Amino acid sequence: MRAETDRQKLKASSLITTLLVIVVLSTIVVAFMRSMSIERAISRSFLSKEQAKLAAEAGLNMAAEQIQSAVGTNQAYLVGQTNDAGGFGPVTVIGYRNLTNLSQMVPLISGNMTLLSGYPTNAATTNIQRFLDARNDSAAGKTVNLNRNNSLITATNNPNAFRAPWVYVTGVGGETNARYAYIILDECSRLNPRFHGAGLPRNNPTNWFPGSGVMPLSTGGTNLLETNQVAAARALGTNALGLHAMGQVFASADLYNKKKHLLSTDETWGPDYIPASLPEGGRPKYNVNDLATNASFGSTPELRAEKIAAIISSNLPGFQLRDPSLRTNSSSDQQRYLKRLAAGIVDYIDSDSSVTTANGGEPAGRDLFPLVTAIGERFRKVAQTSTSTTIESQAFVQVWNPYTTTISAGTTVRIVIKNRMRVNFGTGIVRTFANYDQATNTSMTIRPGEFVVLEFPTASQTFTSLQATTSSPNWGASPTETVDTITHVPFEFYWNGGLVDMSRRDPVAPGEANAGMVRNGKTLSSNGEHYQVSFICSYNGTGANATLWRFAGDPRGNYLSNYDWGGTISSDTSYANNTRWNGIQTQTQYRWQHYGTTWAARDFVPSDFVSGRSPGSINVKPSAVPSDYVESSEGPKAIGVIANRAMTSIGELGHIYDPAQADDFGNPYTGGVGANNSPFTSGGGRTLRIGQPEFNYTNNPANNWTNNGRRAVELIDLFTVNRTNANVTNAPAARGRININTAPAEVLEALLYGISPTSDRRFTNSVITTNAIALIVRDIITNRPYSKLSDLQRITPALVNATNYSPLLNSNTAQGVAAVADRAREESFAKMIELCTVQSRAFRIFVIGESLNPKTLKPGSQAVLEGIIRVSPLLTPEVVEKRWEN
Repeated sequence: MRAETDRQKLKASSLITTLLVIVVLSTIVVAFMRSMSIERAISRSFLSKEQAKLAAEAGLNMAAEQIQSAVGTNQAYLVGQTNDAGGFGPVTVIGYRNLTNLSQMVPLISGNMTLLSGYPTNAATTNIQRFLDARNDSAAGKTVNLNRNNSLITATNNPNAFRAPWVYVTGVGGETNARYAYIILDECSRLNPRFHGAGLPRNNPTNWFPGSGVMPLSTGGTNLLETNQVAAARALGTNALGLHAMGQVFASADLYNKKKHLLSTDETWGPDYIPASLPEGGRPKYNVNDLATNASFGSTPELRAEKIAAIISSNLPGFQLRDPSLRTNSSSDQQRYLKRLAAGIVDYIDSDSSVTTANGGEPAGRDLFPLVTAIGERFRKVAQTSTSTTIESQAFVQVWNPYTTTISAGTTVRIVIKNRMRVNFGTGIVRTFANYDQATNTSMTIRPGEFVVLEFPTASQTFTSLQATTSSPNWGASPTETVDTITHVPFEFYWNGGLVDMSRRDPVAPGEANAGMVRNGKTLSSNGEHYQVSFICSYNGTGANATLWRFAGDPRGNYLSNYDWGGTISSDTSYANNTRWNGIQTQTQYRWQHYGTTWAARDFVPSDFVSGRSPGSINVKPSAVPSDYVESSEGPKAIGVIANRAMTSIGELGHIYDPAQADDFGNPYTGGVGANNSPFTSGGGRTLRIGQPEFNYTNNPANNWTNNGRRAVELIDLFTVNRTNANVTNAPAARGRININTAPAEVLEALLYGISPTSDRRFTNSVITTNAIALIVRDIITNRPYSKLSDLQRITPALVNATNYSPLLNSNTAQGVAAVADRAREESFAKMIELCTVQSRAFRIFVIGESLNPKTLKPGSQAVLEGIIRVSPLLTPEVVEKRWEN
């Protein structure tokens, strides 16, 4: 029984073992089969992910091709954005010549590229609108929100803000197996701590642009970075390049997501090109500092000025029509205005103190020299016999330094007075008075705003072979009493060897007699002192003619004047009581110089300059009259600026004197006989308006300087102060500039923050307010798009509004335009314009790629890519950085 039992146990054990083996083998088979299934699933998943990444890469490559197509060979392409309403964010666009004609724009968003065919000359506007409208369809198969998890681009809960259309991809067999969508943003709309946020002050009265570091990263309006983060962000420097390097300075990802769309680490150079809409469009802008000083543009200052004039003429052919006195003249005559203007630009920049002439010798430039405001001639009969009479004459020239710069002493000065009177000695005895031509060395320093009187040597002339007579010599008061019988007495004034001022150019025009200094009838009845005095043209007329204002007392308008310099005296008593020296002429006669009143329609002059004193006696020379000049009070009133150095901001062009011959209504001056269109008439009292609203003659629209092509501010579309940089082929360039077409409000606030106009030295503590910045930023956004920098003239009314500054810019002014010197009105614009651009060379792209089931088109894996596409100097888009999102 036991043996049988043992056999049974052995059989049972063998069965169990067999079963165990079967179980093990089954387990191995099942495990093997399961492993094979997992590997196939993993393979499919891997392929799906790779397919999604490839789709995203395809989108990135297509975006680069799209940018390439939009840019073409046009170096002056524009970058802006659409102004879509509703829940959709704007789309970045590249424009060919402008940002207003939809048919010349390429939207930088995914879509049906065939709709963009025909760009840039004949693309169908309806097709481009269809291209944009495609993102309006929120169906899952049509568009997608690129702002993955509401934080990829920026933290927002708006699901429509960054939607883009899907583009479907087919395989080699024709099956649809993937799709991508992308949106491209302008990298030039962000701030980079590498260039911005250095805390540079913005209150320098002369250096209006110390660098892009003036743009803060922490402002009173919006903090892009907290104050304690700014230093950390700047410390990243070039050692932490990367799309998300800035995240290192934030305490949390949430905080970073809210600000990252405002920050950048890209270091692209922004070039300066002439706008494509101008004849030289696409050519590098001209460096105005080089033009004025570099001998390669002309061996003399005059030739360099002619080069500048030619650039303006070829690109802005209507600019010369700012001068109404030349409009009906030949084109060569119309060039006279541009050459005068260009001479002033050269004088402002070059380091010497010599005047630049134009048009064959006109002293057209305005350099460091004083300007003539009055000339007094002293006459005295010193001897008389039966056969001869000796008359002594001496000239006194009152000059004014209207500039903020002191004029140094130790200069040779010369005065020439021509065509003097014919002297009568009794009946029928007439002799010619010789020209007065004398020079002297001045040892005086002429301070800003100061009037001084220069005394010249005495000259004697003996008139011989006279008949026996004791008659007193005399002369009359009309041009017939001068040598050539048709003109008054002209003068020429030389400073440091150069002709810098004159009362007329000879000839002014045929038959014109009313030019030069008027001489009153004079009899030398004794051996005592006698004077003839003439002041610069200013106010003319009494009673019904009281509105006849001429040069508004502006000495910059006197050279080439074909107006007569009227004498203020008719007797020796008038000299003692009615002339004023070492200051402005304040007598209420027709040469009354009242700057605050007469410059109302020209450059603003806040107050009159120091009043001159009367001699009080015929025996007191003009040079002996005391001066009431006090530098601390009069110096800050100086109105003109001559730098004799390179411009730091192109806005400094606003310092240049405008030589247009225009009265307060935009008409040509009427001076002399039939001189309406005389190309030799001279204007005065205006500098180029760059940073404040242009002169607008509402009653004479044909003469408006607000017309396109005539605004002074349009010169900034031709000239730059940026140097040519190796990183941008043959073009001036700078880093850190902000695209005013695309920058969000927070970045635009930094563009304006901290600006303090201080060049009017009487008002130096006003800063643009936070509230005003918000309003001006709104203006900038409202007035988009800007096809060229000069389009920013639309916001200049706000920049000159006194109430936009705290303390009120000139607290004595009423609400409106600040009652400060014109340069201070233009200072805010000049301090921001170097930070502005309308082009970008770097773009940030966000791409989503998805794999699809070829049969069901059901999405599989998804890949999210962020990248930087940079346009090279050769206009080739290059992907310089990319980062895959988890």
